[in-house]
Amino acid sequence: MSKSTPTLTRSLREQIEWYFRNNRADQSLFESDVQDIIYSGITAPMSYIKGSSGTSPTESKAMRLMEMTDNRKDWSAVVRNTYVNYYGRIEHDIMISLYSNGLSRSDIIEHFRICKKRFYRYRDRWLKEALKWAMEFELFPLLEMLE
Repeated sequence: MSKSTPTLTRSLREQIEWYFRNNRADQSLFESDVQDIIYSGITAPMSYIKGSSGTSPTESKAMRLMEMTDNRKDWSAVVRNTYVNYYGRIEHDIMISLYSNGLSRSDIIEHFRICKKRFYRYRDRWLKEALKWAMEFELFPLLEMLE
């Protein structure tokens, strides 16, 4: 991640947090697309049956799945990479509580026995990490023009 990261503005923070909050929906859509590929075209195409040099239906499905999953550079990957980066640390547990379990900021502060300032410091830390990944994956192309 060689590009410099822009300042984390309120607008950027809200956009990134939207993806963290909606990551489950994104994953569900991705899994649905995978299932569509797996169960599509159960019968072999006529060109394959007649013995032409085409690929088998299973091979084409495998290739399509590989294209979808290899080097996946989308918001789901940003969220996953950020979670992985903080795994085993308090920030990870707070992210899970906030985005997956839907706890409020005040509940998190009480549960983890941290002050409000510390909560925001942790949040800004993981959001800056997510922003670095988003920049690496070129998910914010307009930001480059602002630098």
